[in-house]
Amino acid sequence: MTETNPSPDDRRIKIKPRNLKGPAEAHEVGDAEEKPTDKSSRPQPSGIPFAARAQTKTRISRESKAGSGVDEPVLSSEDTPAQKPNQEESPVKTPPDYEPEGDAPGLKPRRSFTRIGILPAFLVLVAAVALAAWAFYQIGVKVERSRLLAATAREGMEVPSAFQDRLDAAFQELRAGDASKALQEFSELEAEMPRVSSLTYLVALAAMQSGNADLAAQKADASIAKSERVSDALALQAVLETQKSNAGASEFGDPKIRAESYLRRAMIADAANPSPMIELGTLLRYQKRNDEALQLFEGARLRLNPVDSRMVADVSIELMRMQEMADADLPAQAVRPVSFPAAYLAMRRTDFDQATEILNSLKVSLPADEFFYLVNDPAIRRFAREPKLKSFFE
Repeated sequence: MTETNPSPDDRRIKIKPRNLKGPAEAHEVGDAEEKPTDKSSRPQPSGIPFAARAQTKTRISRESKAGSGVDEPVLSSEDTPAQKPNQEESPVKTPPDYEPEGDAPGLKPRRSFTRIGILPAFLVLVAAVALAAWAFYQIGVKVERSRLLAATAREGMEVPSAFQDRLDAAFQELRAGDASKALQEFSELEAEMPRVSSLTYLVALAAMQSGNADLAAQKADASIAKSERVSDALALQAVLETQKSNAGASEFGDPKIRAESYLRRAMIADAANPSPMIELGTLLRYQKRNDEALQLFEGARLRLNPVDSRMVADVSIELMRMQEMADADLPAQAVRPVSFPAAYLAMRRTDFDQATEILNSLKVSLPADEFFYLVNDPAIRRFAREPKLKSFFE
């Protein structure tokens, strides 16, 4: 059996082309005659600047490497036609997983998630730290304020049951003119209860009235150092300066100027205290500075209690004593015939005409604030529904 050699035209070759676009798009060449390719139907160049990624079909040429003996597909130069001018390029769709290699012109590198997320996380952390620091600061301020208020108000401090009675007795001795005995009592109370406020100032006051100027000045300084009755202690030091001047004590400078300085400092230390203003006004009157003195007295009057505290205390004490008495034990008349106790006696005896006459006189003679404050005392207000007295309570 002889074997006939096929002609070149009848020779069929089987060449496995390169996988240019992936397994799904691999071309199989063989078992069929190679058909000429219509150049007009070829896809246009992709416009991607590197040919290795070009998604175009190529023709296979049957050229073999010299001396290799193996048929190798070679790309023909005819398979890359020149781009026609004014021809629109077909858009290139980039696969989702496409990543550019190198610094290709016209392609932006993908941003790193870490590079995007660090700055917001850092800002959130800074804001959280700042908020926590502010919260702790506010808590600290409140705690410290509460501690200072508790210390100033002497919160939780207990005093003996006899303390108030002894304190009242010392005041009574001071008002009665026995300053030496009052000084002794105040000094003992200060030694026993040093945390009770204003006791140091009271010792200074009693020492000044008893003629012990050195002790008075020392205790006044101590009261200022403890932030107790600062304004009154400064005013007390001003009085001590005038006492030194009247006693002929020789000190450097003018004692009147030092006294004025103390009083002006006292006015600043407590802007609501009328006492330093009254003292300074009196000092200026001795210096013939009447315009300034008048202004100070007017300011002091505005700072005074709208009602006379001494009158309120006296009237309240007298009314309370009468209120506890039975009708048969009431006095025949009050100490002052035109007074609130006298009007109360008339009301208790159901003599409302006399009570009306007394109240009308008081309403004319007293300032309106004082009258309406005292007429509403609980003892008198019991009769507010009486027709003849009703107008006084409206």
